[in-house]
Amino acid sequence: CNMLNSTITISKSVTNQAIRAKEAALILRQASTIQKNNFLMALATLLEERVDEILIENVKDVTAAQDITTAMKSRLTLNKDIIALMVKGVREIAKVEDPVGQVVKKTINSNGLNILRVRVPIGVIAIIFESRPNVIIDVAALCVKSGNAVIVRGGKEALHSNTAFMKCITLALEKSGLPIYAVQQLEDRRHEAIGELVQLEDYLDL
Repeated sequence: CNMLNSTITISKSVTNQAIRAKEAALILRQASTIQKNNFLMALATLLEERVDEILIENVKDVTAAQDITTAMKSRLTLNKDIIALMVKGVREIAKVEDPVGQVVKKTINSNGLNILRVRVPIGVIAIIFESRPNVIIDVAALCVKSGNAVIVRGGKEALHSNTAFMKCITLALEKSGLPIYAVQQLEDRRHEAIGELVQLEDYLDL
């Protein structure tokens, strides 16, 4: 709370990413189910095609991570079976009914007015996570499917892996005609950048 109420200088890089995410969210909220599912299918295919490249980057992270616990190193480590499960998960999300526009409640009030409760995207979401690099794919898949833009900040120990995954995500967005800034990795790696990002309430919704 003290951090949120304090006055801080927010870097131009953080602000620019938040602005781009907001612009992308306005486009993404109107995207068709077909476009969003095309993104998911393209992402799954890219993960399959680039599995060796992803694993090379993951080895860099695991090799460099000398000061983490055994449990954290286990979460950090990827292999072909794990990536195959990720691919399966992405394709399963593509099969799920689009939540955007779903009517979850109908009410008729005393004067005959029909009132509908309809699911809509939240907007721009920020998600912070640590050593498990497959989270970035889960986040991208779920956020795009639900029409939300997202800025992710993974732990420094998984930077190479996350960046390899981000390349797949960005290309899949491009292939499906969706804004590439719909999913971004926080470029400013300073710890303070997280605090700066959450100050941007005009752009960040959750």
